[in-house]
Amino acid sequence: AFSSAHFGSGTGDIFLDNVGCSGMESSLLDCSYVSDSNIYCYYGHSEDVGVRCQVNTTGVCTYGDVRLYNGSTPYQGRVEVCINDTWGTVCDDGWGSVDATVVCKQLGYSYTGYGKYYSSAYFGAGSGKIWLEDVACTTSNTKLLQCSSSPIGEETCSHSEDAGVGCEAPCTDGQVRLVGGNIPNEGRVEICISN
Repeated sequence: AFSSAHFGSGTGDIFLDNVGCSGMESSLLDCSYVSDSNIYCYYGHSEDVGVRCQVNTTGVCTYGDVRLYNGSTPYQGRVEVCINDTWGTVCDDGWGSVDATVVCKQLGYSYTGYGKYYSSAYFGAGSGKIWLEDVACTTSNTKLLQCSSSPIGEETCSHSEDAGVGCEAPCTDGQVRLVGGNIPNEGRVEICISN
């Protein structure tokens, strides 16, 4: 755990103060805390907390997982897919809004109509493997690896053609995200409280 805005100061409302968890809770909202009008954070967002979570040590990632990397929010970025415990990118050949929507669905993000697609390494060029190219999803697909594509790992693209995605992501009560960390499992703790 980190204090004193280790991962940067947030903006907007501060919803929780004096949070106390035992470690047995399944949600941050199950912990004891002071909320709303009773919050007194004298130093404001300079008191924002953060965490670094321990990740699964049996492998870097799970086969077929997707993530968005290098976006300005957690809901956009270069598309990366896990194959054989290794993250790799997706080539933008044939990449479109249906493909982007499938990535948004797989990540559990909502979208209006179709996810927004990006091409030509809009979120920066990746490195390492380019796992997928010529991806052609249908609206019935819910995971990227369900979509048709060239054989996995067949590389005829360069990282200057890495595909990206932008998803809409309204939050639900109690949903927690980590923002501002250098790796996906660390950052400032932000929680969604709907009004």
